[in-house]
Amino acid sequence: MMGVSLLGCTVVTPEPLPPYALVSPQEIEMENVNSLALPTFHTVQAGETLSVIARRYGMAWQQIARLNQLSPPYPLNIGQKLRLQTGATPIASSRKQVARDYAQPDRATFSQTQTQRGSCSPAVNWQWPTRGAIRPSVSESGRKGIRIAGKTGQTIRAAAAGQVIHSSDGLQGYRHLIIIQHNPAFLSVYANNQRRLVREGTRVTSGQVIADMGLDNQQQAALHFEIRCQGKAVDPLPYLPNISR
Repeated sequence: MMGVSLLGCTVVTPEPLPPYALVSPQEIEMENVNSLALPTFHTVQAGETLSVIARRYGMAWQQIARLNQLSPPYPLNIGQKLRLQTGATPIASSRKQVARDYAQPDRATFSQTQTQRGSCSPAVNWQWPTRGAIRPSVSESGRKGIRIAGKTGQTIRAAAAGQVIHSSDGLQGYRHLIIIQHNPAFLSVYANNQRRLVREGTRVTSGQVIADMGLDNQQQAALHFEIRCQGKAVDPLPYLPNISR
């Protein structure tokens, strides 16, 4: 997963963005920000996320993440200095974590360390996100999960109730990615979608339709699905109910 523990901190979901108001990497590179109007640094305040800070300065959150070499889930700390201009030197921040901003797709460094089921609590009542032939899966970026083959446009459902903390098409190795947070311990990940039907901040029920199945990197219709416990990828099969295959 993301290599980040979700215990001991409060996850603050970023403010909902306009539906599908996504910024492509090409648009980010071409965006002309007037550096003369920007301060060199921004000091993170309690409750702020990259989305909030970026809107304040008329920037794309991807720019700020890239300038500060931030990786998902983009945790911010009170007093942290974020550079807003190229060439500024990062300043050490305090340890008090105030937010995790999942609104930004960019370089990801999710840990693949397997975590034993017994260490994950509270439990989640999981269900299958879709039906089809099941195979082990590794995403383009090397992240582990399962591959559920099906048909293009096949319904993808939330594997459990929770809140959408990421919905974008811009994360390398995760096409049309959706991440749902179910409790402080568990996240579920849905990638290679053809169409996303939920946006960040949306609360979903177990079994709610969240996407349509798309094509994987082999141009075959399949869902890449992950369960993450305490920020680490786990084998989803022990968590999901038994089905006839």
